[in-house]
Amino acid sequence: MLLSSRSISAARRAQSQQIGQGNPLSDFVDTLTTELGGGGGSVNYIFTPGAAQNGIIYGDWAQMMAAIAAQQAISVGFKPVIRFTASFTIPLAGMPVTGWGMALATLTSVLNSTGSIVVTVPNGVILDMLESVSNGLYLDLLPTTVTPLTWSLFGTGGPPWVLSIGLGASCKNHGTIPAVQTPGAMPGPQTYFVLAFFADSDTSTPASTAPMVEAHGNDVVIYAGQNQGVAVGGSLDGWATTTSGGATLFYLLGISSVIPVITWAGSQTTGSIATDSGMLNQRSGTLAQRALLNPLLFGPGVGIGKTYFATDLGANGTPLWWTGALWVDATGAVVP
Repeated sequence: MLLSSRSISAARRAQSQQIGQGNPLSDFVDTLTTELGGGGGSVNYIFTPGAAQNGIIYGDWAQMMAAIAAQQAISVGFKPVIRFTASFTIPLAGMPVTGWGMALATLTSVLNSTGSIVVTVPNGVILDMLESVSNGLYLDLLPTTVTPLTWSLFGTGGPPWVLSIGLGASCKNHGTIPAVQTPGAMPGPQTYFVLAFFADSDTSTPASTAPMVEAHGNDVVIYAGQNQGVAVGGSLDGWATTTSGGATLFYLLGISSVIPVITWAGSQTTGSIATDSGMLNQRSGTLAQRALLNPLLFGPGVGIGKTYFATDLGANGTPLWWTGALWVDATGAVVP
């Protein structure tokens, strides 16, 4: 799900109002669900490995990063879009101490088929302030000793750390340590990390070997997935982890989703991304498929009286209604 500039700004406003510390978490959820959108914009940089610099075309990574830093220094709200024309391994040589400054960049591909272009992030390389991966690009993270994704300009308790993946893109962690570590300052304000998906291609690339995020202290992790199920075939199992009982995990899901298997000592909450409760009306499928909806029926905007047509119940199928706690048929009989 790609979050637009308006979404990020709204999320930051919500954070500045101390979400979760007097204001309901649902306020933040409403911000995400009502302002999710496409992202992107014009392409500021085209990266062709080894090419001579010519206008917006760059072939030297450090040179392009320097150009981005210079532009960011003079342009308020500058958020570059970097389009790769070929697979590339981001170098460690020349990287600043805080990592390559991505300036809330979107990384995209000239080929929209997932994985045709792979950008590899080897151990030791840090992408600081990366915002999104889009248009079929596959971002492959390989951390073993150094966390590759950071948000140094936001810091502890600042605006939400957001990584959005969409339009056929994929991002996986094939290292041995988490790709994101929340700070977990205690006592102190919560830090929010949002992993957001919109029409991504999670199952088109190998499953991760380590978590995308490890939460600490009382930090909050939000998984937002629009127009897709979660953990299809178990591909997202283990995506998040925590040993802190104070950490919170919030799933903001589409209506056909399976909760991944993770190690999470803190609390978990599940909500629906549907802002229109009518999305469940006249939904059909088997009873087994209907069971996948149960965790989502308590989410915002989805309430009592929603219907489901069970195609394998009775000779001609049977309509079912949600009471707020269970499914019943037209006679009021409970249908397990």
